[in-house]
Amino acid sequence: MLPFEDIGEFIYDNYIRPARENGEKAVTVDVREVCQALNHAHTADLVRSVLGSMKFRNIYSLPLAATGGPPDGPPTTYTFKTALSKAASATPLSCRKENKENEDEMTPAPTS
Repeated sequence: MLPFEDIGEFIYDNYIRPARENGEKAVTVDVREVCQALNHAHTADLVRSVLGSMKFRNIYSLPLAATGGPPDGPPTTYTFKTALSKAASATPLSCRKENKENEDEMTPAPTS
């Protein structure tokens, strides 16, 4: 698996899935917390690239609700809505992952 796939799966398994299982409507992922949990094996920029990418959001059906951080710097947190649409909940996650494997490289989310 490529690093961005590993990171995406880690974030899903440790943040997104538990939030969905607990019925939470949104989950906020802190870039520094993810880096620390991964023993700093990946840079914060790579974690931000994963969190801000459409590929990650499409694979796991995650609308980006907000980003947070200093106004003159990159985002330090990403907040996602966790509710699944009817179409997404009808498609098994493994099928969504397989369909997205051939997409282009991930690109960072625009910061504003």
